[in-house]
Amino acid sequence: MDNRGPPPPDGDVNKGIMLNAITWSECGLALVLVLARIFTKTRLMNRWGWDDAFMCLAMVCALINTIFVTVCVYYGTGRHVYYLDEHQKFQANKFNWISQGFHVMSTNWGKVSVALFLLRIIDRAKQTRYIFFTGMVMLTLVNSVCVFTIYGQCTPTSALWKGIGPGNPGKCWHPHVQRDYAFFQGSFSAASDLVLALYPVFIIWSLQMTRKLKVGLTCVLALGVIATAAAVVKTIFLAELAAREDYTFETINLTTWISTEQYLIIIAACIPTLGPLFTAASGRKPIGKSGGYTPGYKPSSFNRRYVHHGSNGRGANGAGYRKRRGDDLLTYTMDELTTTTDLWTRSSPNGRKSDGESEEAIIKPHDDETMDGDRSRGISRRGDGGGQQQNADGIIKTMEVHVKSDRPRDMKRDAPHAISRENKGFSPWEPRGSA
Repeated sequence: MDNRGPPPPDGDVNKGIMLNAITWSECGLALVLVLARIFTKTRLMNRWGWDDAFMCLAMVCALINTIFVTVCVYYGTGRHVYYLDEHQKFQANKFNWISQGFHVMSTNWGKVSVALFLLRIIDRAKQTRYIFFTGMVMLTLVNSVCVFTIYGQCTPTSALWKGIGPGNPGKCWHPHVQRDYAFFQGSFSAASDLVLALYPVFIIWSLQMTRKLKVGLTCVLALGVIATAAAVVKTIFLAELAAREDYTFETINLTTWISTEQYLIIIAACIPTLGPLFTAASGRKPIGKSGGYTPGYKPSSFNRRYVHHGSNGRGANGAGYRKRRGDDLLTYTMDELTTTTDLWTRSSPNGRKSDGESEEAIIKPHDDETMDGDRSRGISRRGDGGGQQQNADGIIKTMEVHVKSDRPRDMKRDAPHAISRENKGFSPWEPRGSA
């Protein structure tokens, strides 16, 4: 006797094929961007950070989730329960439930990575750091509780997919309990996406730069708004969590948006970090990598906020500095807007450079920043070694003037100052044919 009831009016449709196509397309794109980020940070920039580590962790969790979803589709997710045998229903439900926790933690670690990235590029005050770290802790707690409600709503956990009945003892919460908390977690998650997407926009528009450049940087750093939209749509479909009669078919929309949200977070977080890779692909050397005469960038946590430009695009020895137009900043991350380069020239005690360089601040000062008691007054300092410059007022445009004479020098007059071949090697001012 058939106890399944009447067949579904739409027949034996299979939405699992569409689900696999969407999830693996998103996974492939996200994986390529994460690998590109790893290459950029380790090979081009030599600046691996905690934000990169958490992004890799988010990608691993998302990949595990996608693998489990694929197994679910193999056993019947996307089809009506009416057309599945008992083994298929058991396996589809089992792997569906197991996959959900990995999605929650993927989105969590992805947002933690974004928050750490923002702290590196807009580390402006202690209050900002406290707010960001508090938000990261709260987000992790909310998501951890969500994982507990997923796997802890039934005792034993296997009762989620085995059910409760003769031969399967156990106890489960009412389905609405986990659904209601999922609504809260989804709303909190969407709000965090929005904050992480919009906060850097306000910072960018406070900078003194062209409107074209502001719009470009805003579009790059505000990609998280798309992830926010996906989180909102996913939250709307959370009502499907209470479905139990036709679970494999009714949760297909939720599963699709779960995958979309986690991968959009990863994609949106990786794109802003790939500026140096685009620069290298265009044939230019990324200025963020230290070594040789190329300026070496330090993390913004050092509270150094300068980007220096040579007026002719070259350093004192003709190899180091390169002039950057405003539009070129679109090929770099915002991390380079709040970092400093190493200088070879020394400065005079009054803070101005002794070699004729001039400085022009291109970022508005912030009174809430202090450095040795002088930040709030905008005092620029140079160390005794003359190697670096620190200032709280943000980005400094440096104009360098180099004077070179083509007239041959008098070797007799300059003999006391010449460098002998015996002790110091060949002198650039000594004729090559002399003994």
